[in-house]
Amino acid sequence: MKRVNFLIAAALFAVSSVFVGCSDDDDITPPSIKFDNVTNNTYTLPEGVSSYTVNATITSEENLKTVKILQKTGSESIQVGQTITSFTDKKNYNLKQEITGITQDISIIVVANNGSERQSELKIVFTSAPDPEPTTKISTFTNRKMYCSVKDGSFETTAASVDGTLIIPKTATAEQIAKCDFVYFYTNKATMYSPQSAPTSLEEIAGWTTKNDTRFAVLSNVDFAEITAGNIIEKAGNPTATTADFIKDSVVAFKTSKGKVGVFKVTDLQAGYDGTDYCIIDIKVVE
Repeated sequence: MKRVNFLIAAALFAVSSVFVGCSDDDDITPPSIKFDNVTNNTYTLPEGVSSYTVNATITSEENLKTVKILQKTGSESIQVGQTITSFTDKKNYNLKQEITGITQDISIIVVANNGSERQSELKIVFTSAPDPEPTTKISTFTNRKMYCSVKDGSFETTAASVDGTLIIPKTATAEQIAKCDFVYFYTNKATMYSPQSAPTSLEEIAGWTTKNDTRFAVLSNVDFAEITAGNIIEKAGNPTATTADFIKDSVVAFKTSKGKVGVFKVTDLQAGYDGTDYCIIDIKVVE
């Protein structure tokens, strides 16, 4: 009989030991974490913005022990700031943490612990800013037709300004002469001259008191259509020649006495000594 009582007592002791060994943490409900002012735990940054302030409301049935933030980029996670261990209200905590230097999509993971841990993840979508508008602006002038014809046994030519104005040298006003940057002339080839370098046979220009010294460079492997406000100065380079011989579809860079930089393209050309010689150019010039 004593042996039976001993066995019952031993069994009861073993059962009680199991209950005593169970942790109270098993019955603790993890904290609740809610990100404020977001939908589906995702937030898309405005264009070019690289910072975000995380706002989260954390509630807990048991006293909070720790709260921390992790920033996840790709597969790598790093902690942001220090682990929070002090709470005025141990069951309610409003988390606010600024995240800076965001240059790609990241995830923010908030970890709250009250004896049982809960994690909540917020995805931040980075939106890059569009490329800035080029600060250089250009003006474009198209279909400028310049003649070099024979009249009364002498040449009559057409000049132009980089603002697209066409000029007849023989009848040019003082204002037009001061603006003249190109002179078209054909001898045995089509050539654009600066007023300063114009042939002496052009008597109507020889007497000008103002002769602008435009410089030229015939460009190769350059698509005129792809010359834009963003790259016109780079494409034009630093022209140095006083004349430019050209053919149809030539692209020619220029720089005027006043420092204006641009390019023109010969879109059509009729060259010869038949009295109907002309070239048609499109001009792009930095404003």
